[in-house]
Amino acid sequence: MSAFKLEYKDFDFTIYLDKDPGHEPIERWNILTNEDKALIDSGEMAFYSLSITSKNKEESVIHFIPGVQLPVDEEDQMVDLEIILLDEGLLDEILEHWKLKLSQKKVPFWA
Repeated sequence: MSAFKLEYKDFDFTIYLDKDPGHEPIERWNILTNEDKALIDSGEMAFYSLSITSKNKEESVIHFIPGVQLPVDEEDQMVDLEIILLDEGLLDEILEHWKLKLSQKKVPFWA
């Protein structure tokens, strides 16, 4: 298990990364390319589970994301994880959940 902390937009995040060797993706929801399958078969890529604790002041929420494909090499893994968290917007999506949680409205902003 790997763990690290970061601060993003006034929230504290603790991210746990666990290798999940027993993960079997459901083909309907997770389409693997032939290249991905080859990398998994060769052991260069594996499935991981992310457990992210986000904290705002004294309140915290745990977010769990199974079946994340990442390289086994730790340097490449951190690069890909940064892309997932920041460039692909996973942390921003978590912050959207916080907006709903902290809102006084009974319906989401998009309703």
